[in-house]
Amino acid sequence: QAAAASAPGRQARGPPCPCLLALPAAELNELQQQVYITWAPTVDGAALPLHPLDALEKGQVHKGVPIVIGSALEDTTSTINERASEAQFTEYLKLMVPAGDVETAEHLYMDAGGSERTRAQGGDPFDGAKLGRSAEYWAARRLNSDRTMTCHARRTARKWKAVTGAPAYWYLWATADPKSEFPPSKKSLDATAGPDLVRGNCWPCPGAGHGADLPLVFDTGDVHVEDTTAELADTVRTFYKDFADVGDPNAWQGFRLSKGGRAAWEEGATRGGMQFEAGGTRFTPRLRGEQCDFWEARGLPGP
Repeated sequence: QAAAASAPGRQARGPPCPCLLALPAAELNELQQQVYITWAPTVDGAALPLHPLDALEKGQVHKGVPIVIGSALEDTTSTINERASEAQFTEYLKLMVPAGDVETAEHLYMDAGGSERTRAQGGDPFDGAKLGRSAEYWAARRLNSDRTMTCHARRTARKWKAVTGAPAYWYLWATADPKSEFPPSKKSLDATAGPDLVRGNCWPCPGAGHGADLPLVFDTGDVHVEDTTAELADTVRTFYKDFADVGDPNAWQGFRLSKGGRAAWEEGATRGGMQFEAGGTRFTPRLRGEQCDFWEARGLPGP
């Protein structure tokens, strides 16, 4: 049994073998400690009987505890062609949404001013080419991030407020880790240069991906930033310190952080969320609103 759990390659792809399914959770936890995976869950003798989202749905969570929850703008490792065309992006959409929703998805992820398509005013304010990659490449990254990360976080913030009565502060991190601002390699460009859609994965990933906030939140010392990015670091640390101190990111040394008569960071995710962005950090009404409404109406992927 231990060999089956700890030796990669012994089990063919597919459903887990019966020997693993029959093992008690406690024994699986013990076996997991023999596998060196740096990103694996920390096993400390405590086990969650339910997935956190299931526990929230059932109301089996601590009441009255405020939380901060969010994700990054391009928080996915799924990719398409580095310089994807309109046609390739449309082909990708046909794989991701029902045929009748392709045009709507095009509208939601490509800004009307930045695309050759002719359609109603609107779209995605983050649309655009950058770092040597096409606007369509980034649209695919944002789409998958929304459906698997961002919109789940928004839904959870709303649900947390409704179930526990406690504030839930929702955010979207929209600035890349400076180490992630790199162009595509020649090898990657050559591999995705043809007319066919090429789906793949990245790591490390360019842009505002998973963990892009960590060097600025924790001052890890391995990046140097200045000007607007340094101001972003100061801002997010202030909010997080306030939250850690008193459970409210707007409570700063006896003062209330506010803008336009409202809390600087409104809670509950009902009106919008905090957009952490170098040179543009602000509470944004309807942040990813159209996109998340679209995915929630069609059923977000499960936990």
